[in-house]
Amino acid sequence: MKKITKLIRKIKTIHSYICKIAWRERLNCYHEDKLLFSLIPLKGSIVNFHKTARLCGKGKLFYNMSWGKRDPFASLLFMAKDARLTLGGHFEVFTNAKIYINEGAELVLNSGYMNHGVNISVFTRIMIGNRVYISENVTIRDSDNHEIYYEGRQKDNIADQLP
Repeated sequence: MKKITKLIRKIKTIHSYICKIAWRERLNCYHEDKLLFSLIPLKGSIVNFHKTARLCGKGKLFYNMSWGKRDPFASLLFMAKDARLTLGGHFEVFTNAKIYINEGAELVLNSGYMNHGVNISVFTRIMIGNRVYISENVTIRDSDNHEIYYEGRQKDNIADQLP
């Protein structure tokens, strides 16, 4: 029984190591051994990427940062089909954040941080500039998910009307 227990522990260790390598290769991009950008999901992060979702840019995103050791809230990062996350600098997202980048949409994060409880839903494109500090419990959306009728025409998304 002890041999089986030791074998199971070894398998779990190997599996954990393989998962770390897989995460590292999926969430970091290198060119000529130089790190171009990186997503660093910290303990408790929930990251859900569609296989066609892409990370771009030259920055670092620290996801699910915590102000204390016992923060029970996880952050979610969801990227749908053909979604894109572009990192332009050092950006930190604290716990209990929910970021949804929907199909074909792009979120651009340059530098700064988002405090606890931020909710971002991207349907077309949202760009957050340099040295931007977003307060607790803020919601940012580029759509209200309602159809708009005007002058006999219909728009599916308010973001479609923007230049």
